[in-house]
Amino acid sequence: MSIIMIAASMLSVSPLNVRKTSDPDADRELRASIVARGLLENLIALPVPRKKGRYEVIAGGRRLSQVHAAIEAGDLPFDFEVAVLVLTDRAEATETSLAENFHKLNMHPADECMAFRHMIEAEGKQPSDIAKRIGKTERFVLGRLRLANLADIVFTALKDNQITLDVAMAYAATTDTEQQTRVFGSYPANTHPNTIRRAVLEAGYSGASDAVRLISRADYEAAGGRVVGDLFTDAAHETWLDRAIVDQLGREKLQAVADEVAATHGYTSVRIVETHHAVYAAARGLDVLQGEIPAPTDEQIARLAEIEPVIAALATRAEEDDGANLSEDEKVKLDGLQAEHQTLTNPLPILTPEQKSRAIAFVFPDGGQVYLHQDVYAEPLPKESAKAGEASEIASTPTLDTATVAPTSSPMPAPAPAPTIAAETVTPQGPVQSEPEEKSGLTQRLAIELAIQKTELIAVHVANDPHFALDLGVFIMADRALAEQNFGGAGPDLPSELRASVPQTGAADFRSASQAAAAWDQLTDALDRSWHDLATPEARFDAFRCLDDDAKAAWLGWTVARTLRPVETGKPGSSFVDHLGSSLDINVAAWWRPTAENYFDRISKTMTLAAIEEVGGAELRNRYGASKKTDLAASAEKLFRGETIVEAEIRPALLAWVPPAMALGAPVVGSTTGQDPAQVDFSPDADLDTAAIEPDVVAA
Repeated sequence: MSIIMIAASMLSVSPLNVRKTSDPDADRELRASIVARGLLENLIALPVPRKKGRYEVIAGGRRLSQVHAAIEAGDLPFDFEVAVLVLTDRAEATETSLAENFHKLNMHPADECMAFRHMIEAEGKQPSDIAKRIGKTERFVLGRLRLANLADIVFTALKDNQITLDVAMAYAATTDTEQQTRVFGSYPANTHPNTIRRAVLEAGYSGASDAVRLISRADYEAAGGRVVGDLFTDAAHETWLDRAIVDQLGREKLQAVADEVAATHGYTSVRIVETHHAVYAAARGLDVLQGEIPAPTDEQIARLAEIEPVIAALATRAEEDDGANLSEDEKVKLDGLQAEHQTLTNPLPILTPEQKSRAIAFVFPDGGQVYLHQDVYAEPLPKESAKAGEASEIASTPTLDTATVAPTSSPMPAPAPAPTIAAETVTPQGPVQSEPEEKSGLTQRLAIELAIQKTELIAVHVANDPHFALDLGVFIMADRALAEQNFGGAGPDLPSELRASVPQTGAADFRSASQAAAAWDQLTDALDRSWHDLATPEARFDAFRCLDDDAKAAWLGWTVARTLRPVETGKPGSSFVDHLGSSLDINVAAWWRPTAENYFDRISKTMTLAAIEEVGGAELRNRYGASKKTDLAASAEKLFRGETIVEAEIRPALLAWVPPAMALGAPVVGSTTGQDPAQVDFSPDADLDTAAIEPDVVAA
């Protein structure tokens, strides 16, 4: 065997070569290396029978293929020669090829890191020079150089194969070696790379985060903030390491905007919240100030006509492939135009000086901008003091959210004919637990039978005294209901199966803030509880019977109403719920309005636009079609609350519209109990037979 120089044109890959597959990226890198430095390792070949001077390569076929490709591309001369070890025994060819491929060992990443750093520091080469010489990308070289600067403990773990290359790359997501060391001491070596990457970056912000977009890079770096990029992903993602600086600059910007809004509009207070949705929680318990909505100027109308087609075109493209068709400049332009459209179509209300003296506004960051929420709020005005000895009047308090069923008091029913069958709401009870059986001298069986017979005697008399039965039934339900509220169900075990428990729902953590929910709380507070302070059920029952009929009727309405079970539209029982609402002639639109929080923010943009079109037609829909979903929800709330200037003929329909899930069936003929929540008095002796309100009246 001998090594000789042979022209590449005289060589071909042997069918005996065991390597049949390859990697295109690795092949390109190998070709670049060969062009730069030639073949650093000889090929192994066999002579081709009856073809003098030609050889088949059994080991190094991939290298030969890249030499041929470089010659064809003109990167190497046509007569380029390579070193070849020529074998004479064809029988050993396959085994030799297999051994040559099996025993190759790729260079360890740690060794690559140190070699690259040596070339940079000792030879003065640039990363681009190294990349060209070894056939790798410059990004690959920069990544290895980043690994060379890992914390010593992390780099040693990579070199000793205690951690994988992927884990080492995750540590290198930050240049803060102290942070790398802290994380390395907190996680085992086999931790997933994504976990490590999140841990080393947890002290910083992503360059794409809203917190970073809110401030300027110049201000951040001037304050000593550090920025690093991640070289191990397809796209460069920066990490702003110093969260405290980002947060401080963000707070300063938000406060500056809040101060400017307060000075410009004359508001008493401008509060800062984290997100648009956080406004609803922050404003809980506040009243919405109802100001005059300014009419749009000719200039504003012209500007809307100018920007709406542009927004529509950009928004359509943005919806395709998640905005991949828009350039960064176009995305910025779309955001700006949508914000301007929102300002033009939802102007702030004009408040009186008295209202401004109470006004509370909210600003919030979104997408790197600071926005003023469209509603202005105020602390509720204090209620007038009640006259001595008289019950205070309880006024309804309109708030926002989904509704509950609100019961109303009704007169005591007239006595019914005396029934002749035993009541089934009272059940027998066994012997008192505190009385030992041996003292009574009765067996358990006899005690139960006597209890049954005694209960039969009581039941038949209860059934024949409807007034007593009504007192008893309402008392049992009310006493148990109050025990549930006050003690979580604890209390005396009354001898009856009659209950008025609140049913379980699929949203146990939901706390409604609707007008009906507020009215229910007021109704509950107005109930006469004088009887419930007594210690024993016997004393409580006697005191309850002494209440006047109106007070007992109020307890009847309350106990029955609290048992009503929420049923989703279309499910069994929902038609009966709708029938109850129709029988009571309830004007849903007067009690409940769709808001961003309770409806529009929680449905699709398409559904919101469909609701607008249902009431105002295609022209009104097109007016809002270019809005972002969040802005559209806020606009729809004001639109259906009657706070946006629209054509006079569609305003009543807007104020009367409710989504199908909140709608009730047609009113029952002859019912006259519809109530305006602003007119309802929940005191026990109130007369609730007021007229139903008109559809276009909305409670303040």
